[in-house]
Amino acid sequence: MISGKDIEIVRSIHRAGHDYDTIKRLLGETQWKIEEDETDLGFLRIGIPAERDSGYYTLINCYRDPDRPPFSLLTFACFGETEEQIAAFNACFLSAAGAIAQHLRPPAVRGNRQLPSCNWSYAYQRWSLPEGEFTLVQDEFDIQSGLDVTLWIQPVGTPLEETLHLTTAVAETPKDGAPTGVNKISEILKIVAFSVVGLIVAEAILLLVAVVKFGFHDGESFRKFMTMVNPVTAVAGGLFGFFFAKEIAGRLKNRHQI
Repeated sequence: MISGKDIEIVRSIHRAGHDYDTIKRLLGETQWKIEEDETDLGFLRIGIPAERDSGYYTLINCYRDPDRPPFSLLTFACFGETEEQIAAFNACFLSAAGAIAQHLRPPAVRGNRQLPSCNWSYAYQRWSLPEGEFTLVQDEFDIQSGLDVTLWIQPVGTPLEETLHLTTAVAETPKDGAPTGVNKISEILKIVAFSVVGLIVAEAILLLVAVVKFGFHDGESFRKFMTMVNPVTAVAGGLFGFFFAKEIAGRLKNRHQI
């Protein structure tokens, strides 16, 4: 599980607040991997090598957000949302809680909460430190990743209810207010719509090129040209719309996560 040294670096990053240069300097002194550096959105996604695994813990540091002070999320692991995964889910939480408590001290608060959609409970523990509130939660913050064990690092005095409400609200209802199922359907419809728009635009461009090339008098050449090129253009236009929509969806997902 995470080392005491890594916990201290996470604390230092949180203390840096809005100071992007200090955060980058701190990261430069580690072997951590910067996976995303979105200066326009004001967040960093960082991979912290797991001591006993070949993978990484994921740290998201939001140093600039117009709606709230700087905060961070440190995710230790994600699990499938099935009852078969609950034992491993619980073991990961206890392991992370033990590592944090060993380096800091026993948590000031601990407990469990129940979400309406689940047959199992979600544990949480909180450490109140001079620089912020450190709340370890069993969660499903990112509905596409399933269950997760995440340490929320927020400003001093952040109410526990606010932290738990935020995680529960995101798990139950995405930030756009739509229920999970509706949100997924909406995303699919957007991708389809963009694909159709890409197809229409490609067809319009093809028609314009054909008119310029052959005019309205060489009907046979015009027809042969359209027959030969039209399928390729249709596929290209549809693919363009599809991948454009996926890129937009990915950027919106990153924005929602922070």
